[in-house]
Amino acid sequence: MWAIRTGKDQAHAERFGIFIGLWAPTFMIIGSQLHMEESNKGLASPQLQAISDQAEGTADESRRRVDQAASR
Repeated sequence: MWAIRTGKDQAHAERFGIFIGLWAPTFMIIGSQLHMEESNKGLASPQLQAISDQAEGTADESRRRVDQAASR
């Protein structure tokens, strides 16, 4: 918003650009934390929980393989 401001309304464009820059990451962080809370407390759907568990298992197996290859 700041980059596309016009000469007539620069102050408003700068304030609006700062507003966007501060609040968008805040909402993303809040959403991420809510998702983590739902997953940790079992409030997420069973399908989502199963997919998350499968992804964690795959990541753990990949890490184990990398560690084994590095130790050879």
